[in-house]
Amino acid sequence: MSEREIYLGPSFMLPRRGFVALPIVPAHRLPDGTRAAGALLGRVDGQLVAYANVCRHLAIPLDYGDGEVTEPDGELLLCHHHGATFEPRDGECTGGPCVREFLWRFRVVERDGEATLVVGHEGDDTPGAPP
Repeated sequence: MSEREIYLGPSFMLPRRGFVALPIVPAHRLPDGTRAAGALLGRVDGQLVAYANVCRHLAIPLDYGDGEVTEPDGELLLCHHHGATFEPRDGECTGGPCVREFLWRFRVVERDGEATLVVGHEGDDTPGAPP
């Protein structure tokens, strides 16, 4: 798998709370063959985290294309198609048909006030990978 960096912009412009859905163009092929056409980006305890915008129950985006990827209270990531919920800290499914599975994690690098999403890094992209 080849590593690819996607520039996200100045860190101060990225979310301070909650998550946003971002496109990945061209789509990234995950280790299980699923294509991720988007990423979920947010902050947990002040650190940027990112996951593939692909539900672990069905290989579809968590949102309806509108970028809404959290429950109304913003505490958990939510698959709007069938109600699966995911812990933002590690991507673990905490409710719904994929309990105890994990979202695919991407690495985010913050350096000199700039942020980059890294996809295809060996050891990343692994469900349940430590932050």
